Amino acid sequence: MFGQSFGPSDDASVSSAFPAVNFGSSPLLSVSAGSTRAFVKFNLSSAPAASSVSKVSLVLFVNAVGAAGSIQVSEVSGSWSEGSITYSSQPGTGAIVGTIPVTGADQYVSIDVTASFQKWLANSSSNQGFVLDPVGSTAVYLDSKESVTTSHAAQLQVVQGGVQGPAGVTGSTGPTGSVGATGATGAAGATGLTGSTGVAGSTGATGIAGPTGATGSAGSTGATGATGSNGTTGATGASGAAGAAGSTGATGLAGSTGATGQAGTTGATGAAGAAGSTGATGLAGSTGATGPAGSTGATGAAGSTGPAGSTGVAGATGAAGSTGATGPSGNPGPVGATGTPGSTGSVGPSGPTGLTGPPGATGATGAAGSTGAAGATGASGAAGTTGAQGPTGVAGPAGVTGSTGRTGSTGSTGPAGATGATGLNGNNGTNGATGPAGPSGTVGILGSNSIGFRQGGSPVSCTLGQIILNAAVSYPSNYLPADGSPVLRAQYSALFSVIGTNYGAGDGITTFNLPNLTAAAPNNTLYLICVNSPE
Repeated sequence: MFGQSFGPSDDASVSSAFPAVNFGSSPLLSVSAGSTRAFVKFNLSSAPAASSVSKVSLVLFVNAVGAAGSIQVSEVSGSWSEGSITYSSQPGTGAIVGTIPVTGADQYVSIDVTASFQKWLANSSSNQGFVLDPVGSTAVYLDSKESVTTSHAAQLQVVQGGVQGPAGVTGSTGPTGSVGATGATGAAGATGLTGSTGVAGSTGATGIAGPTGATGSAGSTGATGATGSNGTTGATGASGAAGAAGSTGATGLAGSTGATGQAGTTGATGAAGAAGSTGATGLAGSTGATGPAGSTGATGAAGSTGPAGSTGVAGATGAAGSTGATGPSGNPGPVGATGTPGSTGSVGPSGPTGLTGPPGATGATGAAGSTGAAGATGASGAAGTTGAQGPTGVAGPAGVTGSTGRTGSTGSTGPAGATGATGLNGNNGTNGATGPAGPSGTVGILGSNSIGFRQGGSPVSCTLGQIILNAAVSYPSNYLPADGSPVLRAQYSALFSVIGTNYGAGDGITTFNLPNLTAAAPNNTLYLICVNSPE
């Protein structure tokens, strides 16, 4: 006799607490009273002929026990697959095969399923595997093919070969004959059939536990479960009314004009160019009417005077334009006495420029005198060196205006002096008054918590995995905050069997994560999840 084993092609649990959730990737198969059942199916495409099969056993490994009892094994009557089965979509239950007693964890249990196996070999479409249901209050957890710790998935163990018949009656011993010559060694006979397995003896006492072996490397992470459908979006809260616009503040007073900067020092006078010949005097044109004077702009700070350029050669005098009409004369100012002209002496050196005194009031323009005949212009002597400019005397009253002489040609323009420094800016005016502030916007209503919630109340009846919104400071001891925290799989094995790693696998071996609804809780409230359901 010899055997053959088949591992599962599909295995999964379903939970009435989560009727739309698929647990096909869970490392455990949960069979727990009132909430969960498990399905397991095998691919028998390589199974031996039915005629050669003498016995088939379904073998399961018990990983953990919440409540000892029995598991009922039945055939499944409809099609299903590991990746899509849920409590809502599960197929029906067929013929009952039998029950398996479960007394503790970390052991194998088995049941004879030969009849089901023979039926499936005769009609492969009827092979939809087995469904495992708890009997009474039984709550056990079996290894699935995705187990990452013990890795003892369900198996079909097939025994092939005929059953050995009973032993014949032993005949009486005949007399011993003489020893004959030793014959040649005959060919080895065929191996006899293995006798049937005897009844298992009682289990011996458990030996002292050996030291814990080194932790094996973590198995690959199982496929992520299907994402649940999104909840409907809550209605958008009404927008707060916009605050009234503040009134515009009054315009500040204009700042006072900055003080006039000090006058820059006068640059040295450039050497005088040679005087050009005087052109013929053109006829004097009539004087044009004097336009109205514009308003005087604010005086900027005087820049320093650049050096005077040399005087260019005088060009020929152009014809004088016609004189515009004379505007009305102002009242004549007093005429100063004319002194006898002295001979022109050589120009002395220029003295330093004195400070400019404040301008005197402009006197009324005197009446224009008649223009005298122009005398012949004498030859210009060579220009002497310019003496230092003496201090400027007080301006005397304006004399009578003589007739206008012929305009000489314009000399070339000297280089422009450097621009004087800009005067200081005036002070800024005062700011206008600030308008009233608009109303504050709406404060958010979710995710803020300033209350020290704590576990401490007596346990209450609840459905495993149920989530409630709590406002009490002290909450029942069989609830935990739904805040995404990792918890021990062994301590909360019942909860693990219904939610698995849907909200996080923890460390992948000993822990798993609770759902995280912190940001969805209204301010100063707390979402809780039922982790133990009291009997």
